[in-house]
Amino acid sequence: MAYKAHNYRRIREAGVPYVQMDRYDIDDQVNFVGCNDKLAIKVIQRLKEAGVRIPEDVSIMGFDDWAGHSQPIGLTTIRQNFLDLGQAAGHLLIGVMNGSLSCDPLKVLTGVSVVMRDTVGLSRGD
Repeated sequence: MAYKAHNYRRIREAGVPYVQMDRYDIDDQVNFVGCNDKLAIKVIQRLKEAGVRIPEDVSIMGFDDWAGHSQPIGLTTIRQNFLDLGQAAGHLLIGVMNGSLSCDPLKVLTGVSVVMRDTVGLSRGD
């Protein structure tokens, strides 16, 4: 637990915005999931500036695979299929326009996949 407390202090000192990231503690590892890749990359940059090692000290995962190929760090992320999202939105819009669907909120699920890269490390638990 001393290892985890030490990393929390370093993360806090780096000014990482906790409210924008979900934090999960697994064994003795600190883990963050960003609401998107852009935020996750900003957090990684701040942590590295503060001397926090990614993924040895803290694991970070993004969401959407927006920046996976354009950044020097290989961000582990959840890939969305934007084509599927666009097609689903188009079908819903057409359905509302032609009266076959109401404007009530709907939940639409599309497929995602985990893209393992360099920002998630193994747990330090014994």
